[in-house]
This record gives sequence, structure tokens and C-alpha cells, in this order.
Amino acid sequence: MFPKQMETTRPSKILIIEDNAIDREVYKRCFWESKWGFEFAEADCAVAGMEMAAAWRPDCALVDVNLPDMDGIEALTRLRGNLGRIPFATVVLTAYSEESTAVRAMKAGAMDYLPKGQVNADTLPHVVKNAIERFLMQQRIEEQRSALEKGGQRYQVLLEAMPQMVWTANAARASWSTPTGDGLNTPASAWRMPPVWDGIA
Repeated sequence: MFPKQMETTRPSKILIIEDNAIDREVYKRCFWESKWGFEFAEADCAVAGMEMAAAWRPDCALVDVNLPDMDGIEALTRLRGNLGRIPFATVVLTAYSEESTAVRAMKAGAMDYLPKGQVNADTLPHVVKNAIERFLMQQRIEEQRSALEKGGQRYQVLLEAMPQMVWTANAARASWSTPTGDGLNTPASAWRMPPVWDGIA
């Protein structure tokens, strides 16, 4: 089952991690001209962006590769933290369209990669919305996989316990159906207590 589309009544929260103020304004203008609703938070370095991400919890972060305090892809790696994955969609932006940078970005957990020369009012909103939807789909798949794995573990425990359960049940049945002593092969239905009056003087 695919995840539901995001609520149209709530604007998508976009965190822009970019040290160039002019570029940040260009990105916001692209979003303002789109048919979707967006709201923004901004950071001019990686550390400030990571702090803002933890406090604001965006739906998507635009991350410049060349940040003043650290490489933007290194920032993605740090955003993964103990979870092993970035807790929101990310799109990496760079002034250079290098395939090696795109590969590094995707391996670090980015949903997409966009050269700054291709940023405009048509491409950027679509790339971001697609990244958010892909992230939500990926999250739903991971949740379903985790639920299946937990169910499989419970099933495995049951399978491992079944031989002991069967042995216990058989032992209980045997102790009920056969007496001890000379009547080992006598079924319980053949047992007969002497009449009560036989013991009356």
C-alpha cells in the first residue's frame, strides 16, 4: 500500500542550508511561484542547519555542497545520527554538475541532487515535492518491513517451541491414559474402582 499524499492544507516545511544569501532568495522565489504551499527556515552553515533541523523538523532540506564550516555531504552523514537515516527528505544543491558528487550525495542519504544551474520555478518545487513523497514512501516501506520482521521472529519462536509443546502434551496424555505398575497397557476407560458397598461390613 502506498503512503497517502501529504495534506494539502499544511504547507511543506523547507529548510534551506545555504551560505549564499542571494541563492537562498532565489530558492524561496521559486517556491513562492509554485502551485504548492511552502514555509521556510534558513541557515547559512551546516552546524546552524543541523540545529535548526532538530528544532524545526522540516519535511525537506535543501543542502548546499560547499558550506563554510563543512562539506554539505558530510552534514548529511551527521544528520543520519544514531537512526542510520536522515529523518526527513534532503536535496543536495551544487554549482557543479559532477556525477561523483551526485553519487556521494545519494549514498549519504539524499533523495535527489540538483545543479544550481538547473534551479528555476518549474524544476525546484517539483524536485522537492517528489523528494518528500519518495521519503514518505520509503519510510512506510521500512515500517512495514520492520513489522514483518517482528512477526517473523514471533513465528520462529513459536516454531522452535512447538516440539517441546508437543512432547509435553504427549507426556501429559500418556500419564493420564496409562496407570503405573502392572497396568501399563490398560487404557483409562478400562479402569474400574470396586463398588463402594464392597467395603461396607
